Amino acid sequence: MQIRGSLFLTLTTAVLLALAPAGARAAITVTAEEPFEETPYVPDLGTTTATVGDDGTLTVRTRIVARPPAGWGGCVPMPSGLCVPARITVSWLLDWLPGSGSVTEAGADAKIVATPTQGTTTWQALRWDPVLTRWSAAAVPAATTDIGGATWSLVPSQLGIPATATIAMPIWSRFHVVGDDGVPIDAADDAGPLTIPLGGLGAPRGDTAPTSAPSSPQAPAPVTPDAGAGVSVRAKTAACVAATRRLRTIEVRIKRLEAIARGRGTAARRRAARDELRRQRPRRSTARTLKRRACTPASQPRGL
Repeated sequence: MQIRGSLFLTLTTAVLLALAPAGARAAITVTAEEPFEETPYVPDLGTTTATVGDDGTLTVRTRIVARPPAGWGGCVPMPSGLCVPARITVSWLLDWLPGSGSVTEAGADAKIVATPTQGTTTWQALRWDPVLTRWSAAAVPAATTDIGGATWSLVPSQLGIPATATIAMPIWSRFHVVGDDGVPIDAADDAGPLTIPLGGLGAPRGDTAPTSAPSSPQAPAPVTPDAGAGVSVRAKTAACVAATRRLRTIEVRIKRLEAIARGRGTAARRRAARDELRRQRPRRSTARTLKRRACTPASQPRGL
């Protein structure tokens, strides 16, 4: 059985209140607003804030609500009385090279992975090897977890990321456990992608550092109240693609549940399918609305 919550991203970009001194880069803060949902089991992703400091250090903070019964790295009580450890991961996927990266993981060229297990969180940093088509270990970031979520920090060059690249960062939360009956339970929550311009607002994706510094510091682009302020065309396109995929995932799930509900399986299986349909159908309606909003051109009114 697979459970997936209805998901949506609201991208906002904020510039810190003061400019950096002359000759230094300005710190940038980018935020992805993700509403908490009632998805069973899976650690629920909330707001993510990424900050690029004056020294180029990237710090990411994601709010996470641990869901019962497993919570953040606990175990799932079974009817037999056993408490089975769940496999939980939260992955921050970093994509800055168009046309490369892991195809199965949103084209990510690197990723930061947190794996909680009964009170202890293991952190990994991995880089995608396009020649061997596999992940290889990289320097582990400085990271912490607390009751409100998870935070990690690193210098982008540790992952081979150019100092002025623009990163697309979706975040994936995954849950897996096998029940007493041998049937796996999989749940997921996604957020983003969040667009992070390491070189400041307007930095082209995959760009490298200029050979000479500009004669005067450049002020960050102004932020207006418009919902698309400061968000690149690529970010808008990525949000539309993500919303389309989410809707498609929910629709496929509903079709499978409808087939189970009409099938000849056990009464308990059909009843569980009907219960899940009651949760998924409102999510489909929400996902349709969010897809329409995400894919509406900036020049077109959102209500159309």
